[in-house]
Amino acid sequence: MPEERKMPYHWPERGLFPVVVAGTRRYERQIRRIAKNAYYEPALTFCSVKLTAEDHNTDDPNAVLVWIDTIALGHLPRELAADFRSRLKNCQLEGEETTCAAVITAGHETTEQQYNYRIELDLHLSDIPNRTAPKYPRPFLRNGYPEPSSIGGGRYVIRVFLPAGLLDDMDKNGTINSWSREGSDKVSYYAQNRVGLGSGYWLFAIPRRDHEELFGEKQVSASFRSISGRQAVIELASEA
Repeated sequence: MPEERKMPYHWPERGLFPVVVAGTRRYERQIRRIAKNAYYEPALTFCSVKLTAEDHNTDDPNAVLVWIDTIALGHLPRELAADFRSRLKNCQLEGEETTCAAVITAGHETTEQQYNYRIELDLHLSDIPNRTAPKYPRPFLRNGYPEPSSIGGGRYVIRVFLPAGLLDDMDKNGTINSWSREGSDKVSYYAQNRVGLGSGYWLFAIPRRDHEELFGEKQVSASFRSISGRQAVIELASEA
């Protein structure tokens, strides 16, 4: 009988995605094959990626390739790659291929700017990888411009993926403000940062036409209903 293929070692998932993959710009076309977002819409694709040591990489002898389905996506940051290898050795997993959860965002164009893809890994070197199934064994696509869902009484909820850095820099009241550039076809919502400078962290946008159908000309209040890792549910309600 053929030998049963063992499940690869998977890094525990915390939902925080603290590691940004390096060198993704050279793999933009390959990443789009996984993200599958339209050019005018930001990607939001959850998946499981493989982490493989590249012992013969001439630029960095400690290089670790990040890939999925034979498609290269980038590398672990150089400053993290050596620590990653050391951690595997300490866990008696030296030379083993491991996997971890990842999220692909951005990779879209607006009338003002073009955004390169960003890939973040749910990788924490204080953890120990084990043979468990990943949450997303195949790429799971969500709308980068999520649609509000009615909960009655003129209130709506919208599920968003929080931008990097927000959890550590959010204003203590969880303030969310809306803003729209003159002539823009979207109304954007931002989470205020701790010191209240600038517009804050972009959370989501709603097409202006849809926004007017939902709320008319009324002011809209936005607040966090729940936050789990970097997944959040935000409630929108028109003010009297």
